[in-house]
Amino acid sequence: MDTDLEDLGIQPTQELWDSFRRRVYIPYFEALIANASDRFADSDLILGCASIFNPQNLPNDLAELRTYGNDQQGLQRMLNFYGQEVTISLEGVDYTEGPVVNVEDATAEWVTFRRLLTAHRGETMQEMFMDVYPSRINQAMFPNILKLVAIYMVMPFATATVERSFSDMKTIKTRLRNALSESTLDELMRIAIEGPATLSEEDLDEILQVWQQQAEHSRRIKI
Repeated sequence: MDTDLEDLGIQPTQELWDSFRRRVYIPYFEALIANASDRFADSDLILGCASIFNPQNLPNDLAELRTYGNDQQGLQRMLNFYGQEVTISLEGVDYTEGPVVNVEDATAEWVTFRRLLTAHRGETMQEMFMDVYPSRINQAMFPNILKLVAIYMVMPFATATVERSFSDMKTIKTRLRNALSESTLDELMRIAIEGPATLSEEDLDEILQVWQQQAEHSRRIKI
């Protein structure tokens, strides 16, 4: 950097660097940090509260378990967010959506649900969810709590996945393939995003068999 300044005819001195740090460098980064802090001030609240559903976070003490998740850093904060009506204004028209969960019912469900979590102690949240959610009995007993857990399970932690999806879409729907229907594009993107990186010969044979069996397909392969 010294060489660049000298090329411009500026002789860097300690006084110059001190002035630069005081007037430009430090204020810039202070403003950058302040902006980031303001923008993401509440970003960790819901994610942090939803961690109460993770069986690995359960306390070992029975007395602590009785009150686990009841504070404002747990279920109550989530209910304050998802248990309220939301009004959205669009082009001068107000649209109101009802609460996602019932606050009183969810509070009552949590008393029993946290006991259910103890049966999955040591498991990851995903393992617990895949075991608990499919049960119709659990869905009938904990409709509100399981809805909150499901929201947490699909909540994106970053925008990288979305950005990759747009990149895949540009790769699939090119200028020469701009007539792809929405359904076809959706299926191709699901394959590109969620499908395996490589296919075995058995996989290819199965794909061909399924394609042949779809008699309504306008481009049925005849082999």
